[in-house]
Amino acid sequence: MHCIIAAFLSMTKAKQNYFMKNKHILFALFIGLAACAVKKQVAEYQFPEEMIAPIKKQYAERCEKGQVLYTINCSRCHNITEKRKEYIPDFNAEKLGGYVLSRTSVEHSAALPDTLITTEELGLIIDFLTYKKKIGVENKLVSTNEN
Repeated sequence: MHCIIAAFLSMTKAKQNYFMKNKHILFALFIGLAACAVKKQVAEYQFPEEMIAPIKKQYAERCEKGQVLYTINCSRCHNITEKRKEYIPDFNAEKLGGYVLSRTSVEHSAALPDTLITTEELGLIIDFLTYKKKIGVENKLVSTNEN
């Protein structure tokens, strides 16, 4: 919303007047942007059966934060697109443990410098990837340091 206001204010007076006279265009633009924002992909989580409800709630909150961080920092390299649909791949426990250690790898230090993502944020991402519902699509991106 802020970016729409900033864009409107940066327009020349003539363009602002045009949009004000044609408010239906501005309204349609706003509805279109709002609809895009609402289509956020919400993940389902698979928690262990023995995990009690209050802990599940806490982990669901952590996973939601982790999903946002994953989308911002990881999805451009790790997501898989098939038939014009984008998937968050499944990561096994071994690979997730490797990501904690691979913070020193060349690939990740270039894409994820310590100033971009903290150890706590990486923990949130790992929680998200650990508990998100598995879809049967494995992460195919292989780091040269994981062999």
